Amino acid sequence: MEEMVNMNNVEQYNWKDNFDINIRFLRKMGLWPEGEGTYKPGFYMFYSAFMVTLFPTCHILSEIVDMYILRDNLEAVVGIIYVTLIEVMAWIKIYFVITRIQVLKERMENLKADWFQPKDRDQLLMIEPSINFWKIVYKMLLVTCFACNFFWLIPLLIRRKDEKNLPFLAWYPFDCSNSPYFEITYVYQICSTSYCTLVHTNVDTLISGFNVYIGCQFDMLSDNLRGMVEKRAKDEIQARSNLIKCVIYHKQILR
Repeated sequence: MEEMVNMNNVEQYNWKDNFDINIRFLRKMGLWPEGEGTYKPGFYMFYSAFMVTLFPTCHILSEIVDMYILRDNLEAVVGIIYVTLIEVMAWIKIYFVITRIQVLKERMENLKADWFQPKDRDQLLMIEPSINFWKIVYKMLLVTCFACNFFWLIPLLIRRKDEKNLPFLAWYPFDCSNSPYFEITYVYQICSTSYCTLVHTNVDTLISGFNVYIGCQFDMLSDNLRGMVEKRAKDEIQARSNLIKCVIYHKQILR
């Protein structure tokens, strides 16, 4: 189970730890600066600009140029568009992560508030299945993405010397049919595609993880309301106070 910190005899659930793998991947891709702030002038900002420009941006531009060159070949253009649109979607996700990184980090910090902490062991056991299921799905997606990208490397390793087929149609300002330009371009396309698939996987599961957290919060709110009803007969004043707290808690979840 996730790491918990003992404070005043109350176990504090560390919601952020569940996103540890997501954050590590995003940081390696240049999409998650260190600390609680946003991008600041320095090495990591340069690294982020380099990664985003080299892999998704340049790869997408090369495919767009190739579509223009092959505009009379409808079959080739349709094949390129299918791949390019998926990569453009990844680029859009990159844009929103970079521009909204402060909001994402603030939401993670907000989860440390007492409102969002499980009140007892029963609530911990209640939210654990949903979070574990999310983790399983995330890891399955990661394994699938890595496997697909690995299979793309196989043709490069077992091809005949006269075979010079790249994984994707794209234009480059050099002759890709000659070595070592062919091998370099082949590996570059695989790296660019891997970058985009990791963006899709980690950003999508990050947002879905927040949705799982919202569901867990509503489960805990429902449990608080059930407990309030059971104790109402014993202490009417305390029950009213708990109801007010539940209303505030509900507003905090919606916010």
